[in-house]
Amino acid sequence: MILLALSALCVSLTGPPLNLWFMGTVSLFALFRLIDRGPYSGKRALAWGAWFGLCQAVLVTPYMWGVLLHFSQLPVIVAAAVFLAYGVLSGTPMMLFFLLLRWTRGRVPELVAWPTCWLLADLLGWKLFYWNLVTMHTGDLLLVQLVDVLGLRGLNVVLFLIALCLYRRRWRPLALVLLAILHLYGLWAFRAWQPAGHEVLVGVAQGNTPAGEHGPRAGHKNVANMANLSRALLRQGPVDLLVWPEGAVWPAVAYAEDGYWQLRVRTLLAQFPPFELMLCQTPDRTNQILLLSSLGIPLGTYQKMTLVPFSEYTPGPFKWIAPSRYDFRHGTRRELLPSSKARILPLICYEILTPGRFEGAVTEADMIVNPTSDTWFHSSLEARQHFYAMRVRAIETRLPVVRAANSGVSALVDRLGRVHGATAVDEAAMPIYPVLCGDGRTSFYARYGDIPFLLLWLGCLLAIRLPRRKVTSARDGSAQDRLGNTERAHQR
Repeated sequence: MILLALSALCVSLTGPPLNLWFMGTVSLFALFRLIDRGPYSGKRALAWGAWFGLCQAVLVTPYMWGVLLHFSQLPVIVAAAVFLAYGVLSGTPMMLFFLLLRWTRGRVPELVAWPTCWLLADLLGWKLFYWNLVTMHTGDLLLVQLVDVLGLRGLNVVLFLIALCLYRRRWRPLALVLLAILHLYGLWAFRAWQPAGHEVLVGVAQGNTPAGEHGPRAGHKNVANMANLSRALLRQGPVDLLVWPEGAVWPAVAYAEDGYWQLRVRTLLAQFPPFELMLCQTPDRTNQILLLSSLGIPLGTYQKMTLVPFSEYTPGPFKWIAPSRYDFRHGTRRELLPSSKARILPLICYEILTPGRFEGAVTEADMIVNPTSDTWFHSSLEARQHFYAMRVRAIETRLPVVRAANSGVSALVDRLGRVHGATAVDEAAMPIYPVLCGDGRTSFYARYGDIPFLLLWLGCLLAIRLPRRKVTSARDGSAQDRLGNTERAHQR
Protein backbone atom coordinates (compact mmCIF):
# COMPACT_ATOMS: atom_id res chain seq x y z
CA MET A 1 0.00 0.00 0.00
CA ILE A 2 2.90 2.36 0.70
CA LEU A 3 4.34 1.81 -2.78
CA LEU A 4 0.96 2.58 -4.38
CA ALA A 5 0.60 5.76 -2.36
CA LEU A 6 4.15 6.72 -3.36
CA SER A 7 3.28 6.12 -7.02
CA ALA A 8 0.19 8.37 -6.74
CA LEU A 9 2.32 11.03 -5.04
CA CYS A 10 4.78 10.97 -7.95
CA VAL A 11 1.85 11.44 -10.35
CA SER A 12 0.73 14.52 -8.40
CA LEU A 13 4.23 16.02 -8.69
CA THR A 14 4.17 15.86 -12.52
CA GLY A 15 1.56 18.63 -12.73
CA PRO A 16 1.30 22.16 -11.40
CA PRO A 17 2.70 23.83 -9.46
CA LEU A 18 6.00 21.88 -9.62
CA ASN A 19 5.63 20.35 -13.13
CA LEU A 20 8.25 17.66 -12.49
CA TRP A 21 7.22 15.78 -15.63
CA PHE A 22 9.91 13.07 -15.28
CA MET A 23 8.19 11.88 -12.09
CA GLY A 24 5.65 10.21 -14.37
CA THR A 25 8.32 7.59 -15.14
CA VAL A 26 9.36 7.35 -11.49
CA SER A 27 5.74 6.69 -10.52
CA LEU A 28 5.88 3.45 -12.53
CA PHE A 29 9.00 2.22 -10.74
CA ALA A 30 6.99 1.91 -7.52
CA LEU A 31 4.40 -0.23 -9.36
CA PHE A 32 7.10 -2.42 -10.88
CA ARG A 33 8.65 -2.96 -7.46
CA LEU A 34 5.27 -4.02 -6.09
CA ILE A 35 4.74 -6.53 -8.91
CA ASP A 36 8.22 -7.99 -8.46
CA ARG A 37 7.41 -9.02 -4.91
CA GLY A 38 5.77 -12.18 -6.25
CA PRO A 39 2.39 -13.72 -7.10
CA TYR A 40 -0.75 -12.04 -5.82
CA SER A 41 -4.44 -12.96 -5.71
CA GLY A 42 -7.30 -11.44 -7.71
CA LYS A 43 -8.74 -9.86 -4.56
CA ARG A 44 -5.43 -8.19 -3.85
CA ALA A 45 -5.29 -6.86 -7.44
CA LEU A 46 -8.73 -5.25 -6.98
CA ALA A 47 -7.70 -3.82 -3.60
CA TRP A 48 -4.49 -2.39 -5.06
CA GLY A 49 -6.37 -0.70 -7.90
CA ALA A 50 -9.01 0.75 -5.57
CA TRP A 51 -6.36 2.06 -3.16
CA PHE A 52 -4.38 3.65 -5.99
CA GLY A 53 -7.57 5.35 -7.25
CA LEU A 54 -8.32 6.72 -3.80
CA CYS A 55 -4.76 8.00 -3.36
CA GLN A 56 -4.86 9.64 -6.77
CA ALA A 57 -8.23 11.27 -6.04
CA VAL A 58 -6.91 12.74 -2.79
CA LEU A 59 -3.48 13.81 -4.08
CA VAL A 60 -4.19 14.77 -7.72
CA THR A 61 -7.88 15.79 -7.89
CA PRO A 62 -8.95 16.80 -4.36
CA TYR A 63 -11.04 19.65 -5.77
CA MET A 64 -13.66 17.12 -6.91
CA TRP A 65 -14.84 17.21 -3.30
CA GLY A 66 -15.82 20.88 -3.67
CA VAL A 67 -17.50 20.25 -7.01
CA LEU A 68 -19.69 17.56 -5.45
CA LEU A 69 -20.70 19.87 -2.64
CA HIS A 70 -21.51 22.70 -5.06
CA PHE A 71 -23.39 20.89 -7.81
CA SER A 72 -25.12 18.05 -5.94
CA GLN A 73 -25.94 20.02 -2.76
CA LEU A 74 -25.49 16.88 -0.70
CA PRO A 75 -24.82 16.67 3.04
CA VAL A 76 -21.12 16.56 3.81
CA ILE A 77 -21.15 12.91 4.91
CA VAL A 78 -22.96 11.74 1.77
CA ALA A 79 -20.70 13.86 -0.46
CA ALA A 80 -17.67 12.27 1.22
CA ALA A 81 -19.03 8.79 0.42
CA VAL A 82 -19.63 9.76 -3.22
CA PHE A 83 -16.10 11.22 -3.45
CA LEU A 84 -14.63 7.97 -2.14
CA ALA A 85 -16.72 6.04 -4.69
CA TYR A 86 -15.38 8.34 -7.41
CA GLY A 87 -11.85 7.53 -6.26
CA VAL A 88 -12.49 3.79 -6.42
CA LEU A 89 -13.99 4.09 -9.93
CA SER A 90 -11.04 6.14 -11.14
CA GLY A 91 -8.84 3.22 -10.06
CA THR A 92 -10.49 0.77 -12.49
CA PRO A 93 -7.64 1.04 -15.05
CA MET A 94 -5.15 0.01 -12.37
CA MET A 95 -7.44 -2.84 -11.24
CA LEU A 96 -7.55 -4.14 -14.80
CA PHE A 97 -3.79 -3.76 -15.18
CA PHE A 98 -3.05 -5.87 -12.10
CA LEU A 99 -5.66 -8.50 -13.03
CA LEU A 100 -4.43 -8.85 -16.61
CA LEU A 101 -0.82 -8.96 -15.46
CA ARG A 102 -1.66 -11.76 -13.03
CA TRP A 103 -3.30 -13.77 -15.83
CA THR A 104 -0.39 -13.32 -18.29
CA ARG A 105 2.40 -14.05 -15.80
CA GLY A 106 4.56 -16.86 -17.18
CA ARG A 107 2.58 -17.09 -20.44
CA VAL A 108 3.89 -14.10 -22.39
CA PRO A 109 7.36 -12.51 -22.22
CA GLU A 110 7.45 -9.69 -19.70
CA LEU A 111 8.62 -7.08 -22.21
CA VAL A 112 5.41 -7.65 -24.19
CA ALA A 113 2.94 -8.68 -21.49
CA TRP A 114 3.32 -5.65 -19.25
CA PRO A 115 2.85 -2.94 -21.96
CA THR A 116 -0.05 -4.96 -23.43
CA CYS A 117 -1.81 -5.11 -20.07
CA TRP A 118 -1.20 -1.38 -19.66
CA LEU A 119 -2.75 -0.71 -23.09
CA LEU A 120 -5.84 -2.86 -22.42
CA ALA A 121 -6.37 -1.26 -19.02
CA ASP A 122 -6.11 2.17 -20.66
CA LEU A 123 -8.69 1.22 -23.30
CA LEU A 124 -11.18 -0.43 -20.93
CA GLY A 125 -10.78 1.54 -17.69
CA TRP A 126 -12.79 4.63 -16.75
CA LYS A 127 -11.19 8.04 -16.26
CA LEU A 128 -12.66 11.47 -15.76
CA PHE A 129 -9.29 13.21 -16.24
CA TYR A 130 -7.19 11.75 -19.03
CA TRP A 131 -4.04 12.05 -16.92
CA ASN A 132 -1.57 9.53 -18.31
CA LEU A 133 2.12 9.31 -19.16
CA VAL A 134 1.86 11.50 -22.27
CA THR A 135 0.08 14.39 -20.55
CA MET A 136 2.56 14.10 -17.68
CA HIS A 137 5.56 14.33 -20.05
CA THR A 138 4.52 17.48 -21.94
CA GLY A 139 7.38 19.22 -20.13
CA ASP A 140 9.59 17.62 -22.82
CA LEU A 141 7.85 18.62 -26.05
CA LEU A 142 10.35 16.72 -28.23
CA LEU A 143 9.45 13.50 -26.42
CA VAL A 144 5.71 13.71 -27.12
CA GLN A 145 5.70 14.80 -30.78
CA LEU A 146 5.13 11.21 -31.94
CA VAL A 147 1.60 11.45 -30.54
CA ASP A 148 0.58 12.73 -34.00
CA VAL A 149 1.28 9.23 -35.37
CA LEU A 150 0.60 6.83 -32.49
CA GLY A 151 -2.05 8.85 -30.69
CA LEU A 152 -2.25 9.39 -26.96
CA ARG A 153 -2.82 5.71 -26.17
CA GLY A 154 -0.08 4.48 -28.48
CA LEU A 155 2.59 6.84 -27.17
CA ASN A 156 1.41 6.02 -23.65
CA VAL A 157 2.38 2.39 -24.26
CA VAL A 158 5.77 3.40 -25.69
CA LEU A 159 6.55 5.55 -22.64
CA PHE A 160 5.48 2.68 -20.38
CA LEU A 161 7.83 0.36 -22.29
CA ILE A 162 10.68 2.86 -21.86
CA ALA A 163 10.03 3.04 -18.12
CA LEU A 164 10.05 -0.76 -17.90
CA CYS A 165 13.34 -0.95 -19.80
CA LEU A 166 14.89 1.65 -17.51
CA TYR A 167 13.74 -0.38 -14.51
CA ARG A 168 15.31 -3.61 -15.82
CA ARG A 169 19.06 -3.15 -16.01
CA ARG A 170 19.56 -5.58 -18.89
CA TRP A 171 17.08 -3.65 -21.08
CA ARG A 172 18.37 -0.14 -20.46
CA PRO A 173 20.16 0.06 -23.84
CA LEU A 174 16.76 -0.49 -25.51
CA ALA A 175 15.29 2.37 -23.45
CA LEU A 176 18.08 4.68 -24.60
CA VAL A 177 17.46 3.70 -28.24
CA LEU A 178 13.71 4.41 -27.91
CA LEU A 179 14.35 7.75 -26.22
CA ALA A 180 16.77 8.70 -29.01
CA ILE A 181 14.19 7.78 -31.67
CA LEU A 182 11.47 9.85 -29.96
CA HIS A 183 13.71 12.90 -29.66
CA LEU A 184 14.97 12.63 -33.23
CA TYR A 185 11.38 12.47 -34.46
CA GLY A 186 10.61 15.47 -32.27
CA LEU A 187 13.43 17.45 -33.87
CA TRP A 188 12.12 16.56 -37.33
CA ALA A 189 8.56 17.49 -36.33
CA PHE A 190 9.67 20.92 -35.16
CA ARG A 191 10.97 21.56 -38.68
CA ALA A 192 8.10 19.95 -40.59
CA TRP A 193 5.12 21.27 -38.58
CA GLN A 194 5.94 24.93 -38.11
CA PRO A 195 2.70 27.00 -37.95
CA ALA A 196 1.53 28.04 -41.40
CA GLY A 197 -1.59 29.21 -43.21
CA HIS A 198 -3.67 32.37 -43.18
CA GLU A 199 -3.98 34.47 -40.03
CA VAL A 200 -7.19 34.69 -38.02
CA LEU A 201 -7.36 37.17 -35.13
CA VAL A 202 -9.19 35.58 -32.19
CA GLY A 203 -10.09 37.61 -29.10
CA VAL A 204 -11.00 36.03 -25.76
CA ALA A 205 -13.09 37.84 -23.14
CA GLN A 206 -11.92 36.24 -19.89
CA GLY A 207 -14.52 37.68 -17.53
CA ASN A 208 -13.46 35.93 -14.30
CA THR A 209 -17.10 35.48 -13.35
CA PRO A 210 -17.54 34.30 -9.74
CA ALA A 211 -19.15 30.93 -9.16
CA GLY A 212 -22.00 30.37 -6.76
CA GLU A 213 -24.23 33.30 -7.83
CA HIS A 214 -27.53 32.25 -9.38
CA GLY A 215 -30.74 33.82 -10.58
CA PRO A 216 -31.61 36.21 -13.44
CA ARG A 217 -30.35 39.36 -11.68
CA ALA A 218 -26.84 37.98 -11.11
CA GLY A 219 -26.90 36.50 -14.61
CA HIS A 220 -27.79 39.86 -16.17
CA LYS A 221 -24.92 41.45 -14.25
CA ASN A 222 -22.57 38.84 -15.64
CA VAL A 223 -23.69 39.41 -19.24
CA ALA A 224 -23.25 43.18 -18.80
CA ASN A 225 -19.74 42.58 -17.45
CA MET A 226 -18.88 40.38 -20.46
CA ALA A 227 -20.20 43.03 -22.87
CA ASN A 228 -18.14 45.79 -21.23
CA LEU A 229 -15.00 43.62 -21.25
CA SER A 230 -15.60 42.82 -24.93
CA ARG A 231 -15.84 46.52 -25.77
CA ALA A 232 -12.50 47.15 -24.07
CA LEU A 233 -10.97 44.27 -26.06
CA LEU A 234 -12.35 45.49 -29.38
CA ARG A 235 -10.97 49.00 -28.76
CA GLN A 236 -7.47 47.45 -28.79
CA GLY A 237 -7.96 46.49 -32.43
CA PRO A 238 -10.20 44.56 -34.81
CA VAL A 239 -10.70 40.81 -34.44
CA ASP A 240 -12.17 38.21 -36.75
CA LEU A 241 -13.67 36.10 -33.97
CA LEU A 242 -14.55 36.96 -30.38
CA VAL A 243 -15.00 34.07 -27.94
CA TRP A 244 -17.02 34.21 -24.74
CA PRO A 245 -16.00 31.32 -22.45
CA GLU A 246 -18.27 28.70 -20.99
CA GLY A 247 -20.33 30.21 -18.18
CA ALA A 248 -20.69 33.65 -19.81
CA VAL A 249 -24.45 33.13 -20.26
CA TRP A 250 -25.78 31.31 -17.20
CA PRO A 251 -28.70 28.87 -17.40
CA ALA A 252 -30.92 31.28 -15.44
CA VAL A 253 -30.34 33.89 -18.17
CA ALA A 254 -30.54 31.45 -21.09
CA TYR A 255 -33.89 30.11 -19.91
CA ALA A 256 -35.31 33.60 -19.26
CA GLU A 257 -37.73 34.98 -21.84
CA ASP A 258 -36.82 38.65 -21.41
CA GLY A 259 -34.21 38.53 -24.22
CA TYR A 260 -31.68 40.47 -22.14
CA TRP A 261 -28.51 38.72 -23.25
CA GLN A 262 -29.61 38.70 -26.91
CA LEU A 263 -30.11 42.48 -26.77
CA ARG A 264 -26.68 43.01 -25.21
CA VAL A 265 -25.05 40.86 -27.88
CA ARG A 266 -26.78 42.62 -30.78
CA THR A 267 -25.76 46.01 -29.39
CA LEU A 268 -22.14 44.85 -29.08
CA LEU A 269 -22.07 43.52 -32.64
CA ALA A 270 -23.44 46.77 -34.02
CA GLN A 271 -20.91 49.05 -32.29
CA PHE A 272 -17.69 47.75 -33.85
CA PRO A 273 -16.28 46.64 -37.22
CA PRO A 274 -17.64 43.29 -38.45
CA PHE A 275 -16.63 40.29 -36.37
CA GLU A 276 -18.16 36.98 -35.38
CA LEU A 277 -19.08 36.01 -31.82
CA MET A 278 -18.89 32.53 -30.29
CA LEU A 279 -20.55 31.93 -26.94
CA CYS A 280 -21.87 29.09 -24.79
CA GLN A 281 -25.48 28.88 -23.69
CA THR A 282 -27.77 26.20 -22.24
CA PRO A 283 -31.05 26.02 -24.18
CA ASP A 284 -33.29 22.95 -23.98
CA ARG A 285 -31.11 21.20 -21.35
CA THR A 286 -27.98 21.17 -23.52
CA ASN A 287 -24.55 22.75 -23.16
CA GLN A 288 -24.34 24.46 -26.52
CA ILE A 289 -21.97 26.67 -28.52
CA LEU A 290 -23.57 29.31 -30.71
CA LEU A 291 -21.71 31.12 -33.51
CA LEU A 292 -23.21 34.48 -34.53
CA SER A 293 -22.41 36.58 -37.59
CA SER A 294 -21.68 40.30 -37.39
CA LEU A 295 -25.41 40.86 -38.01
CA GLY A 296 -26.43 38.60 -35.12
CA ILE A 297 -27.53 35.76 -37.42
CA PRO A 298 -26.77 32.23 -36.16
CA LEU A 299 -24.14 30.58 -38.37
CA GLY A 300 -24.00 27.25 -36.54
CA THR A 301 -24.44 25.46 -33.25
CA TYR A 302 -22.79 22.54 -31.48
CA GLN A 303 -24.16 20.58 -28.52
CA LYS A 304 -21.63 19.12 -26.09
CA MET A 305 -21.33 15.35 -26.49
CA THR A 306 -19.07 14.38 -23.56
CA LEU A 307 -20.68 15.68 -20.38
CA VAL A 308 -18.97 15.88 -16.99
CA PRO A 309 -20.50 13.54 -14.40
CA PHE A 310 -21.93 15.03 -11.19
CA SER A 311 -21.89 18.57 -12.60
CA GLU A 312 -23.69 18.36 -15.97
CA TYR A 313 -25.40 15.04 -15.35
CA THR A 314 -25.46 12.29 -12.74
CA PRO A 315 -24.35 8.76 -13.71
CA GLY A 316 -27.06 6.12 -13.38
CA PRO A 317 -25.95 4.41 -10.12
CA PHE A 318 -25.68 7.78 -8.34
CA LYS A 319 -28.93 9.44 -9.48
CA TRP A 320 -30.75 8.72 -6.22
CA ILE A 321 -27.71 9.64 -4.09
CA ALA A 322 -26.26 12.74 -5.77
CA PRO A 323 -28.75 14.39 -8.14
CA SER A 324 -27.04 17.09 -10.21
CA ARG A 325 -28.21 20.69 -10.24
CA TYR A 326 -28.18 20.51 -14.04
CA ASP A 327 -29.45 17.52 -15.99
CA PHE A 328 -28.11 18.15 -19.49
CA ARG A 329 -28.64 15.93 -22.52
CA HIS A 330 -25.71 14.59 -24.53
CA GLY A 331 -25.19 15.94 -28.03
CA THR A 332 -25.40 13.39 -30.82
CA ARG A 333 -23.27 14.80 -33.63
CA ARG A 334 -19.82 16.37 -33.98
CA GLU A 335 -20.10 19.39 -36.26
CA LEU A 336 -17.74 22.09 -37.48
CA LEU A 337 -18.74 25.72 -37.05
CA PRO A 338 -18.65 27.45 -40.45
CA SER A 339 -16.92 30.72 -39.66
CA SER A 340 -16.16 32.99 -42.60
CA LYS A 341 -12.44 32.90 -41.75
CA ALA A 342 -11.87 29.27 -40.74
CA ARG A 343 -13.59 25.94 -40.15
CA ILE A 344 -13.72 25.59 -36.38
CA LEU A 345 -13.82 22.34 -34.41
CA PRO A 346 -15.53 23.23 -31.09
CA LEU A 347 -14.65 21.22 -27.97
CA ILE A 348 -16.30 22.33 -24.74
CA CYS A 349 -14.41 22.07 -21.46
CA TYR A 350 -13.23 18.49 -20.69
CA GLU A 351 -14.06 17.25 -24.19
CA ILE A 352 -10.58 18.32 -25.23
CA LEU A 353 -8.99 15.86 -22.79
CA THR A 354 -10.43 12.75 -24.44
CA PRO A 355 -8.37 11.41 -27.38
CA GLY A 356 -9.75 10.43 -30.74
CA ARG A 357 -13.45 11.28 -30.36
CA PHE A 358 -13.80 13.65 -33.27
CA GLU A 359 -15.76 11.45 -35.73
CA GLY A 360 -13.73 12.59 -38.76
CA ALA A 361 -14.49 16.28 -38.29
CA VAL A 362 -10.90 17.03 -37.32
CA THR A 363 -9.59 16.26 -40.83
CA GLU A 364 -11.67 19.14 -42.23
CA ALA A 365 -11.00 21.65 -39.44
CA ASP A 366 -8.60 24.60 -39.55
CA MET A 367 -8.45 25.23 -35.80
CA ILE A 368 -9.88 24.09 -32.45
CA VAL A 369 -11.63 26.45 -30.05
CA ASN A 370 -12.04 25.24 -26.48
CA PRO A 371 -14.37 27.42 -24.36
CA THR A 372 -14.29 26.29 -20.75
CA SER A 373 -14.99 27.37 -17.19
CA ASP A 374 -12.85 26.28 -14.25
CA THR A 375 -14.43 28.83 -11.92
CA TRP A 376 -16.18 26.10 -9.95
CA PHE A 377 -12.80 24.86 -8.67
CA HIS A 378 -11.93 28.28 -7.20
CA SER A 379 -8.18 28.65 -6.51
CA SER A 380 -7.30 24.96 -6.72
CA LEU A 381 -4.78 23.43 -9.11
CA GLU A 382 -7.50 22.17 -11.46
CA ALA A 383 -7.30 25.12 -13.87
CA ARG A 384 -3.58 24.60 -14.45
CA GLN A 385 -3.90 20.80 -14.61
CA HIS A 386 -6.70 21.13 -17.16
CA PHE A 387 -4.61 23.52 -19.24
CA TYR A 388 -1.44 21.39 -19.25
CA ALA A 389 -3.34 18.22 -20.16
CA MET A 390 -5.10 19.79 -23.17
CA ARG A 391 -1.82 20.82 -24.86
CA VAL A 392 -1.43 17.27 -26.21
CA ARG A 393 -4.53 17.69 -28.37
CA ALA A 394 -2.83 20.36 -30.49
CA ILE A 395 0.09 18.02 -31.21
CA GLU A 396 -2.13 14.99 -31.78
CA THR A 397 -4.31 16.74 -34.39
CA ARG A 398 -1.66 19.23 -35.64
CA LEU A 399 -4.23 22.01 -35.29
CA PRO A 400 -3.85 25.27 -33.34
CA VAL A 401 -6.01 25.41 -30.19
CA VAL A 402 -7.47 28.58 -28.71
CA ARG A 403 -8.48 28.02 -25.11
CA ALA A 404 -11.00 30.51 -23.72
CA ALA A 405 -11.36 30.04 -19.97
CA ASN A 406 -13.72 32.06 -17.83
CA SER A 407 -11.20 32.47 -15.00
CA GLY A 408 -7.99 31.37 -16.78
CA VAL A 409 -5.84 29.88 -18.14
CA SER A 410 -6.68 31.24 -21.62
CA ALA A 411 -3.99 30.75 -24.27
CA LEU A 412 -3.09 29.88 -27.83
CA VAL A 413 -1.38 26.50 -28.26
CA ASP A 414 0.20 26.00 -31.68
CA ARG A 415 0.37 22.61 -33.35
CA LEU A 416 3.77 21.86 -31.84
CA GLY A 417 2.34 22.24 -28.33
CA ARG A 418 4.00 25.59 -27.62
CA VAL A 419 2.00 28.03 -25.49
CA HIS A 420 1.48 31.67 -26.50
CA GLY A 421 -0.12 34.45 -24.46
CA ALA A 422 -1.22 32.44 -21.42
CA THR A 423 -3.31 34.50 -19.00
CA ALA A 424 -3.25 34.44 -15.21
CA VAL A 425 -5.79 32.51 -13.12
CA ASP A 426 -8.58 34.31 -11.25
CA GLU A 427 -8.11 37.54 -13.18
CA ALA A 428 -10.07 39.27 -15.94
CA ALA A 429 -8.18 39.45 -19.24
CA MET A 430 -8.76 40.30 -22.90
CA PRO A 431 -6.01 38.71 -25.05
CA ILE A 432 -6.01 38.71 -28.85
CA TYR A 433 -4.31 35.75 -30.54
CA PRO A 434 -3.03 35.70 -34.15
CA VAL A 435 -3.82 32.12 -35.17
CA LEU A 436 -2.15 30.64 -38.26
CA CYS A 437 -4.44 27.98 -39.67
CA GLY A 438 -5.84 26.46 -42.82
CA ASP A 439 -2.77 25.09 -44.64
CA GLY A 440 -4.70 21.87 -45.40
CA ARG A 441 -2.43 19.44 -43.52
CA THR A 442 -3.58 17.08 -40.80
CA SER A 443 -1.75 14.45 -38.77
CA PHE A 444 -1.61 10.72 -39.45
CA TYR A 445 -3.54 10.09 -36.25
CA ALA A 446 -6.26 12.57 -37.22
CA ARG A 447 -6.88 10.60 -40.41
CA TYR A 448 -6.68 7.04 -39.10
CA GLY A 449 -7.06 7.20 -35.31
CA ASP A 450 -5.99 4.33 -33.05
CA ILE A 451 -6.60 1.55 -35.61
CA PRO A 452 -3.09 1.35 -37.19
CA PHE A 453 -1.34 1.21 -33.82
CA LEU A 454 -3.75 -1.37 -32.41
CA LEU A 455 -3.33 -3.57 -35.50
CA LEU A 456 0.45 -3.26 -35.29
CA TRP A 457 0.45 -4.21 -31.61
CA LEU A 458 -1.90 -7.14 -32.28
CA GLY A 459 0.44 -8.36 -35.03
CA CYS A 460 3.40 -8.24 -32.61
CA LEU A 461 1.46 -10.30 -30.07
CA LEU A 462 0.46 -12.91 -32.66
CA ALA A 463 4.04 -13.16 -33.90
CA ILE A 464 5.25 -13.89 -30.40
CA ARG A 465 2.54 -16.43 -29.62
CA LEU A 466 2.80 -18.42 -32.89
CA PRO A 467 4.41 -21.86 -32.46
CA ARG A 468 7.97 -21.85 -33.71
CA ARG A 469 9.45 -24.72 -35.65
CA LYS A 470 12.71 -26.01 -34.21
CA VAL A 471 15.50 -25.65 -36.73
CA THR A 472 18.61 -27.84 -36.35
CA SER A 473 21.95 -26.75 -37.61
CA ALA A 474 24.05 -28.80 -40.13
CA ARG A 475 26.48 -29.69 -37.38
CA ASP A 476 23.70 -31.07 -35.17
CA GLY A 477 22.29 -33.00 -38.12
CA SER A 478 25.64 -34.70 -38.85
CA ALA A 479 25.99 -35.74 -35.20
CA GLN A 480 22.50 -37.27 -35.24
CA ASP A 481 23.30 -39.22 -38.43
CA ARG A 482 26.47 -40.67 -36.86
CA LEU A 483 24.54 -41.66 -33.74
CA GLY A 484 21.91 -43.40 -35.85
CA ASN A 485 24.56 -45.37 -37.78
CA THR A 486 26.18 -46.53 -34.51
CA GLU A 487 22.84 -47.79 -33.13
CA ARG A 488 22.12 -49.75 -36.33
CA ALA A 489 25.62 -51.36 -36.19
CA HIS A 490 25.02 -52.57 -32.60
CA GLN A 491 21.67 -54.08 -33.61
CA ARG A 492 23.35 -56.16 -36.27
